[in-house]
Order: sequence, then structure tokens, then C-alpha cells
Amino acid sequence: MVGTADDFLAFLETLRTGGGTVLKPETVHLGLSNRIGALVSDPGCSFGYFGAVVENPEEAITPQPAGTIRWGGVYGHSWFIDPANGLTVFNMSNNAVEGCMGAFPDRIVEAVYAA
Repeated sequence: MVGTADDFLAFLETLRTGGGTVLKPETVHLGLSNRIGALVSDPGCSFGYFGAVVENPEEAITPQPAGTIRWGGVYGHSWFIDPANGLTVFNMSNNAVEGCMGAFPDRIVEAVYAA
């Protein structure tokens, strides 16, 4: 996939709001929901077609509610969609793994939910 930050945010918003003219609502629902059943993945999370799905916030150690989907990329971006609160949060950095899975994206989540 090639695009700008604005393009990617528009895509994430399209997912959060049901697919628009790009995807069928059923496709979005499948992509944002658990597709691995009872398989163990990250604690408190399962996986959908679009990323990790928070199933149990306490086990996942996150303030994000159940149903939040999140993901990131090794080149330093991370994002989450929280349908319950109507949030789409996306950040881009140039610090590789730290920007994807380190303290930086964790602090962004903490800041968003502390407000």
C-alpha cells in the first residue's frame, strides 16, 4: 500500500464508520472482529482481518475498551480504532520498532484515554 498519512487516516475512518463506498458493512464487521476464535494470541486480544482486537482490556493492560482494533508497522507507525468512543488515532514516527510496539504508542494511548 502506498499513500500519504491523510490517505491512511481516511481509510481508517472509512473502516470506523462502516466502509463508506469502498467496503461492504459485512466486510468491515468481519475485519474488525475476532477471526481466530479461542486461539491464544496477545493477552486479552484476538485478531481480525485488519489487526488485533481488544477482547479483555484488563488482560491486555489497556484503557482501550473491548472492540478496539489496533495495529502498527515496523517503520514506526501505529493506529487504533475505538468504535465505542468514536475514535480513530494514527501516528507516524521514524523510529522503527519503538514507534510501532514500544513505549511511544503506549503513551499515546494513555494520553488519549486520560483526557
